[in-house]
Amino acid sequence: MSADDVDTVATSARPRAATSAGSLLGAELARLRHRRLVLALLLLGLVGLLAALAAVFFTHDRDVAAARATAQTQYEQQVRDQTAFAQQCRADPSVPEAQKDTACPPTTIDPQMTPESFYRDPRLRADQGLPAIATGVGVAGALLMGLIAATAVGADWSSRAIITLLTWQPRRLRFLATRFAAIGLLAVLVGVVGQALGLALGLVTLATRGTFEASPAEDGGPPAFGAASHLWRDLVLLQGRGVLLMVLAAVIAAAIATITRSTGGFLGFALGWFVVVEVAGQGLLSSVSPALARWTLTQNVAALLTPGGTTVFSAASVDGVATPTTHLSNWDGAWHLAVLALLVSGLAGLLLRRRDL
Repeated sequence: MSADDVDTVATSARPRAATSAGSLLGAELARLRHRRLVLALLLLGLVGLLAALAAVFFTHDRDVAAARATAQTQYEQQVRDQTAFAQQCRADPSVPEAQKDTACPPTTIDPQMTPESFYRDPRLRADQGLPAIATGVGVAGALLMGLIAATAVGADWSSRAIITLLTWQPRRLRFLATRFAAIGLLAVLVGVVGQALGLALGLVTLATRGTFEASPAEDGGPPAFGAASHLWRDLVLLQGRGVLLMVLAAVIAAAIATITRSTGGFLGFALGWFVVVEVAGQGLLSSVSPALARWTLTQNVAALLTPGGTTVFSAASVDGVATPTTHLSNWDGAWHLAVLALLVSGLAGLLLRRRDL
């Protein structure tokens, strides 16, 4: 090798992939893209979405006449059963004659019970079906992205690959922030694709087995999903909130997996929290401290996804007095979950910075 060759080798710049500003984010995205378990979970989520939408498709049709005929048949059967039971009760010698009017049902049919009471519209209605699909995609996607984020982070701790990664990028907080950003970007991509696929297949069902007619208001109340003129605006906002929920769930799961340093630690913590606080704890909070119920995950997820927000009890009823309630808007649910994500991420960063590997 000549002296010129030695000088050339000594002064050559390092590969661009190792020095460019976006290399760390790109590397994290590439590692997510090449993980077999991540791909398997995404494929499982896709299969689940297609199966759910296939069930929606095959459980709806436009045969309104058949549905009304079924309702009429059920109504007539109910009338016969009630009449026969009333006559049998009044003919029963064990029932005192003076008590027959109170112990036995009337022989006449309640005028409020009509064939319309048994009628169920077989069509998929746009203002009911599309929001339900968007909500389902958001909730299922949040669970899926939480599992993906936890496995992506926990695998590096179990395989000790985290040591190599922090050797390449010793600034731990920057590394953690970039990792969370990559997971968040994956959640956005999965959420957008999932919502778009759900909307497309929902429109196919509407075009062949549904209707865009507005659902009738119940008991004179508001329509099922906002005003008909704002259906698409409200639907897009709902889909956006579903994607936001997926991002927050992924970041929270990644942070918990960083704190526990394993996927199993996240699963144990998540299962324990859900069983103790979200399921068993709801009844206890309602009786002991109802004001805390508004801070649970289930209430805030419901507030984020429910159009217009949701209402929770804020105090226990006393001597039959109406129970005070608190309204949680979509914004309340969003910032409550966002603050939780920031707090858990901050704790994960603090522990990672001080932890010996």
